[in-house]
Amino acid sequence: MTDAKCWDASPRQSLLDLSFEAITPPRNHFLYKAHYWPLYDLIRDGVVSDFDKLFGTELDVDEQGFLLRLCFSVYYLFDQLMRDLAGYSAVIRQQIDGSRVFASSGLAVVGSYASFVSQVSAVRAD
Repeated sequence: MTDAKCWDASPRQSLLDLSFEAITPPRNHFLYKAHYWPLYDLIRDGVVSDFDKLFGTELDVDEQGFLLRLCFSVYYLFDQLMRDLAGYSAVIRQQIDGSRVFASSGLAVVGSYASFVSQVSAVRAD
């Protein structure tokens, strides 16, 4: 157990406020019923602004980009926890420094994650 002082309060609270039952319907729809892809990145390189529009500004199960924002939110908190642990472990620090999130920041999906982090950081700064 941890009090996770390293976590940003806003994304953490968004996940705590989310009912776990609410995740299943959008997930199942995307996996088993979707007859479309929400962006154009299947036929051309993804554009960061397209991803940015998709993940929106809050964790809302009714939004088309809910699953992307959920993934970003969970990864963001995981990243913060790993960075905190890296302060105690050189091996973890080395793995984080070699992560494609940081080493390949030019990829569209990685750039979109960086936009998400900027958005969350802006909320934290307010």
